This record gives sequence, structure tokens and C-alpha cells, in this order.
Amino acid sequence: MLRLLPSRFSSVFLLLAGLFVAGGCAHHDAMPGTPPERETVAVDPAVLQGDARMEALIAPYAPEVARLKAPIGTATEDMGRGSKELGAWMADVVREAASRAVGEPVDAAFVNKGGIRSDLPAGPVSVYTMMNIMPFDNEIDVLTLSGEQAIALAEVFAPQNGRFPLSGMTIRVAADGSLDELLIGGAPVVASETYTIATSNYLTGGGDQLDIMATFPAPRTTSVRIRDAMIEAAERLTAEGRTLDPPTDADRYLSEEALVTP
Repeated sequence: MLRLLPSRFSSVFLLLAGLFVAGGCAHHDAMPGTPPERETVAVDPAVLQGDARMEALIAPYAPEVARLKAPIGTATEDMGRGSKELGAWMADVVREAASRAVGEPVDAAFVNKGGIRSDLPAGPVSVYTMMNIMPFDNEIDVLTLSGEQAIALAEVFAPQNGRFPLSGMTIRVAADGSLDELLIGGAPVVASETYTIATSNYLTGGGDQLDIMATFPAPRTTSVRIRDAMIEAAERLTAEGRTLDPPTDADRYLSEEALVTP
């Protein structure tokens, strides 16, 4: 079972962010319409001293900060925040976690690029890395849609230049940007069939302008946070002696000329 990240980790994350802001460069407001004044000041490290009160504030969190930054996996290549590779990897994680949560294979999944807030750099991966990429507590929901409803959803996605990364499905886009064909599991969707599609509770609630969600049946909830699913995916790969690699089939929005199934 996926474990939820303890809420105190969120407190540590916020503390680190607050300390970064508090310790940042001071500035003063300029008059409207004028550029801000900047000045570089040389500081002798020898005169710097620790703040006992700040150190006392941070000390209780030090072990948990260390846990946040401890390696849990290794990424072989950089995957940028807006890249199709990172989006596809996250959508795959959501589908796999949803399948485990409901105890049966989930046909497809999608996420939104707007919810991806940081790059995944090559090298050691930590809980802190995943918290930067997915700082929200969004949980995984599972929709049960008719083929007709799934096609309607794909019609919303098709003209949006890959804004909603996919897993388990391919959207074939016509020359004018409209939906040409939707495939799930490598096969054309049949309007009368039923399909399960996982995504975040933010999106099933109509977030990111997905007004179409109001026309769909209520989803099954899993109480699994997407961030926790990402952390466990990295840990599982490490336990299996594997690395975190970009999906080789990240092109899941395709033109009429080339169709490759996921």
C-alpha cells in the first residue's frame, strides 16, 4: 500500500522555503515606473556568525530534512518541467498507482502540465526532488467513462498541444488540431464500451478549465497522493536495481502521418 507523506514533511518544506526568503537579499521599493536600485556588497565570511535563535529553531527539523534529501533513486537523464518525457512518466505513475489502489488494471491516465512545478534533473532523486516537482496534495481519482465520454474528453485535449500528458492512450490529431482518433490500450475506442481513466482530484473537480468533468459520473477516490506515488515509484525502481528513465514512448499526441501506440 502507498504510504502518505507525513504532514510534518510539509512543515519542513515550508520552513525551508521561509528561511530561504528570510535569508534572501534585502531590497527597498522604488518609485513606480523606476527600476529598483541594486548594490553588490562584499562580505567577509570570517565575520559571519551563526544566529543561536535561528539554529535552535532549525535543529529539531535537521533529521527530517536529511531524510527529505536522502537519495531514493537515480534519474539517468534530465527531464524538464514542460517536457513530454516528465509528463508521460508522471501519467504512467498515476495509472500504475491507481491500478494498485483499486485492485484492477486501470486503462489510462492523464495529468496536467500546470501541476508539474519543477524539473527532474539527472542524478540522485530524493523525496525533496519529488516535493519540488509536485508540491500539491492532489490525490488520484478514477473515472469510469463510456467510450463516447472518453472521446469527448479527447476532443478537449486534442487542440491543446499536449497540455495534458497521457498514459495508456494515444490521441491522433488532425491537421486542423481536432481529434482524429483516440486509442486506449493500442486499440480504437468503441463508443459503447466502458473505460477506466485515472487522474488527479483537482482535475476531476474541473480544475485547469476542464468544465467537461461536470458531465461525467462521480469518480472513485483512492486517497493516494500523486506525490507519494512518485516517491514510491522511485523507491520501487531502486529496490529492483533499476534507474528512473524517460519513457521511450513519450509521444502520445500524434499527427495523422505517424501513429505510435503507447
